[in-house]
Parts: sequence; C-alpha cells; structure tokens
Amino acid sequence: MADVSLRESELLVANQVILPLTKLNEAAVTRHPGAKMLDTDLQEQSGRYIYTVTLVDTAGSERTIDLDAATGNVVKDERS
Repeated sequence: MADVSLRESELLVANQVILPLTKLNEAAVTRHPGAKMLDTDLQEQSGRYIYTVTLVDTAGSERTIDLDAATGNVVKDERS
C-alpha cells in the first residue's frame, strides 16, 4: 500500500477517479450516526484507492472504516 498525497488526491477527485473526500467522510459517519472523526487516510492498493476513516462512535468505541474511494462502498468496518 502506498500513501496518496493531498495534491494527488485533489487530482484524483478532479479527474473523477475517486469521490470527493467530503462524500467519503459522510459515507463513513452515516454508518455510525453521532460518531466523531479522528483521522483519515487515502492509500493506493493494487490499482484501487482505499479511503480509511478512524472515528469514535457514541459508545466510545474506536472504529476503522475502509471505503472504496471510487464508489464509496464499504470494504471493512471494524471496532479497533
């Protein structure tokens, strides 16, 4: 996996390769209403872009959600 820079992510969004990061953030938080985002990360993995959101849900549990950055589909949602 390779980290994607902010500049590269802006180009990917502009070229419609991935969804806007705000939409991906919304998709993650929608799964856990009331959750607070702690961190985000975009990585390229075998030609696929994975957007990871780490958040704390209303029960105080830390969660990691991986989204396919092109579609917004959840790849993984697990409690840390």
